[in-house]
Amino acid sequence: MSMKSLSAVLDAATAEGAVKVLTGNPGSLVTSTGPQWIAETEARAVIAGCAVSFLIAGDGEDPVGVVLVRRMQTPGHLRLDIVSGDDSRMTAEKIGDSLREAVDFLTAASEVARIDMCFGVYNEPLLQYAVDAPGFRFEGVLRDAFFAAGQYWEGVIVSITGADIAAVRSADGAEPAARYRAIASRVAERITVDLATHCASGAR
Repeated sequence: MSMKSLSAVLDAATAEGAVKVLTGNPGSLVTSTGPQWIAETEARAVIAGCAVSFLIAGDGEDPVGVVLVRRMQTPGHLRLDIVSGDDSRMTAEKIGDSLREAVDFLTAASEVARIDMCFGVYNEPLLQYAVDAPGFRFEGVLRDAFFAAGQYWEGVIVSITGADIAAVRSADGAEPAARYRAIASRVAERITVDLATHCASGAR
């Protein structure tokens, strides 16, 4: 599948780009884990410990954020985190596109039973994504789990599981089939026109 908003962290250069994001905006109110002060060595360990991670494309060459995917203890259980390198550039649309691509990739590429994410209720862009995203459900409230802007906040945990993951897979599978049918229809129409033109010229 093609991705427009994300690019996988695959080598030393992209890993350093991810480290720069993780360490560059410690006061972020968009990062799902909350404001975090993290050293470069710790950031490298975070990237190395992920099942997969993605850079979020910005308007220029520098990435605007990172999506981290961690394997949890239960087989097939993955947890997403999103890290913002610049809150002013990390729009709700960019967050939605990035997480949508990450979920599509994970459900298509691996045996996944559950994908979840935790974040503070002050995080309006992630709240909006979770409300709008097909298949995601709010599972519970985490009391005083996040500290931001000088106070403690409740967190929420949202997830997509089971039949909803299967629906995402089906939608991904239906898209190439629909494109094939559309192309086949156009080819059939063109053949019909060409045959009619050829027969008409032969009759003359």
